[in-house]
Amino acid sequence: MTGGQKAAKGFGLILACIIVMSIVGAIIAGISFAGKRFGFIKTGDSDRSSYEMSGDDFYKTFEDVEKLVIDSSAIPVEVKAGSENSVRMHNVDDAYEVSYSNGTLSIKPNDHDDFFDWIFDDELFSERYVLVYIKEGTLLETIEADTGSGRVSFGSLATKEFKLDGGSGSVTLTDVNAGRSVFSFGSGGADLTRFKTISFDCNASSGSVSMENSEVSDASIDSGSGRFFFSGKLEKSLDIDSGSGSVSFELEGDAGDWGFKCRAGSGGIYINGDKNDSITVSGPDPDKKISIDGGSGRVSVDFKK
Repeated sequence: MTGGQKAAKGFGLILACIIVMSIVGAIIAGISFAGKRFGFIKTGDSDRSSYEMSGDDFYKTFEDVEKLVIDSSAIPVEVKAGSENSVRMHNVDDAYEVSYSNGTLSIKPNDHDDFFDWIFDDELFSERYVLVYIKEGTLLETIEADTGSGRVSFGSLATKEFKLDGGSGSVTLTDVNAGRSVFSFGSGGADLTRFKTISFDCNASSGSVSMENSEVSDASIDSGSGRFFFSGKLEKSLDIDSGSGSVSFELEGDAGDWGFKCRAGSGGIYINGDKNDSITVSGPDPDKKISIDGGSGRVSVDFKK
């Protein structure tokens, strides 16, 4: 082997090492980026209820708020009661636009294409958040939320109407009171704890929806291939149109207080553990009735005194 061939071979090995190291580094950076961006890798204390320990790039207070509109993306959004009406944002740059007009507070992503800003952001791996405070004791007229693929939480709020369109992310509601609620969920998850609403219309898709220690007057559940679970108090009527997923209710009271009209699918309908193909029973109170149109998934209703 000539000297030139040896030099070429050495150069080739060095170049190959550089390429391999670059590919490995890019893969590691990509995994880390995706994990931190979409929540697969947690940074800091993800369970904390407040973000004030970080500096805020945006902070603004507002007068009376009657309507709240939230349109989120992959950035976590938290809405809760506080001492004032305000919005705080950190490390989101100009990704969100905050507007206020005639009592309506709106937080939405900007329309411009910020893909390259998103990729080359110097603070990409820092914590990002949008924190919205609604003054404690406020009864909102409406909350409208499109939750997207991020994490969105609502806590200690009261509203006459709550419209929620869940995407592939996660939704958390804790100690929220609503008059009329219209919820639609996608492939993500939803945890509703101590949620009180008069009217509850829910379209559940392929995700998992859990309502624990909650109170509903009238409920209509259109389930898909996911899982729907409810525990708590039902005042009047329940209408279930089930799909291929599972639907489970654990209700306070006695089955004898209710009327039933059920038609089972291949998944079966179980009342207090007993399987029913079809059942029509009148209860003592005509307003307290449970209607079930069964599908290929299991539907169970259990009563606990």
